[in-house]
Amino acid sequence: MKRFKEKIKAFGRKTKAILTSKETWKGVGRFALVIAVIAVIAVSTYFILRALGFTTVDDFKRLRDSLGDSIWFWAIIVGLQIIQVVFIPISNSLISAPIAVIFSNELWKVFLSSWIGICIGTIILYFIGKYAGGKILNFVLGDKQKAEKLKSFMQCGKGFFVCGDLIPVIPNDVLTVLAGMSGYSFIFTFVVTLITRAICIATTVWLFGYITTYPWLIAVLIALLVVMVFVAVFVTKYSIKKR
Repeated sequence: MKRFKEKIKAFGRKTKAILTSKETWKGVGRFALVIAVIAVIAVSTYFILRALGFTTVDDFKRLRDSLGDSIWFWAIIVGLQIIQVVFIPISNSLISAPIAVIFSNELWKVFLSSWIGICIGTIILYFIGKYAGGKILNFVLGDKQKAEKLKSFMQCGKGFFVCGDLIPVIPNDVLTVLAGMSGYSFIFTFVVTLITRAICIATTVWLFGYITTYPWLIAVLIALLVVMVFVAVFVTKYSIKKR
């Protein structure tokens, strides 16, 4: 019991030292600045797409009526997916969902165009993380040695990277940037991206395509989400313990 109390006190002292450190708050400020810049870019991109008429079901219905089921329509969808992945790294459903509602009888086209666009965008994010991520990390931490230690720690998360890419509530575009930043090989990231994005996009497309006919699919999706969260946590803990 005495030993436990000593550990609690030691932890308290360390926590207090961290919270009262100027470097800590400088790092928090720099991190907040990075998040703010990313948020401004994402929000600005969304409102630009909205102003141009590329976000809602009605927008895409008008685009379909104008271009029909042509190669140009699907090329625009691929381009929009690339823009959405790179500049709005929150959810890949922003474009896929409304398109799936419109083309519920041709979901394979929605899946294929979304998959191609999202994978291209993801590759771009990987290289952004690889060549710019380290600089951003150094800026946030203010210490190159700490940044290298954090990169080394993130190498433990390959299992979480795979599982996290399959969990809708986790922004997998951000995970891709972290993968590039952490030094994951391009081949590993690319293969994982092809497989996990295919699963996620297919789930989104067919879910929104059939959700009005089969509402019980929502319960299935929630159950799968819970299972994947537990798997991701278990795999991450195992990877860290093994390292």
